[in-house]
Amino acid sequence: GVVSGDLRAHAVGFFIEPLLKHHDRARMEMACYSNSPWEDAVSKRLSGMVWKWANVAALADGALARMIRADRIDILIDLSGHTAGHRLGVFGARAAPVQVTYFGCPNTTGVTAMDYRIVDSVTDPREAWYDSLSTERLVRLDPCFLCYSPLADAPEVSPLPAATSGFVTFGSFNNLAKVDDDAVELWVGVLNAVRGSRLFIKHHGLAQEGARALTLRRLTDRGVPAERLLLE
Repeated sequence: GVVSGDLRAHAVGFFIEPLLKHHDRARMEMACYSNSPWEDAVSKRLSGMVWKWANVAALADGALARMIRADRIDILIDLSGHTAGHRLGVFGARAAPVQVTYFGCPNTTGVTAMDYRIVDSVTDPREAWYDSLSTERLVRLDPCFLCYSPLADAPEVSPLPAATSGFVTFGSFNNLAKVDDDAVELWVGVLNAVRGSRLFIKHHGLAQEGARALTLRRLTDRGVPAERLLLE
């Protein structure tokens, strides 16, 4: 069983799709418990790949735990962690004999009833002190613990823009809250190492003048000329 608030046109939906599509139906049955109040075309496609699909957004934790037990789920997999739409309370109630957290949130859940967390040796190095940071037992799938399905209507890869512009543009279209000082220092090092290169940062938070000014200052204070930065 898979529990997530993101079984739709979301990164989680595209990461779980290959597993749902290609699981061995002769050896297992898979159920999806969707905790999103809205579903889309991706949800519909995923629902056709599993034994059971249930939208559980309106169910309380106790009711959902009872449903999962009634479905006789052997292994229950969380794909949310502490992100929006999670149902960690269901896992805390031990809804299934074996409980696992996978992608969705790259950190421990802190839920003692969560038995395992699936990672790899890059995300979580094979060192005892690192294992001690998680309440779950770490299961490393090397060399990479996940793989996504590309968009069916994705365009072909274009020629490298640098071939005609004369410079390389690096980009980050990520949440600004994730950009810590270590990331900024790394970006500055890359820009300094690649002559004439530029950095394109895009996030809806940059519509706010304060966030825009702060982002610009974090880079220009480290010596990056403003004309090498594109903020949108």
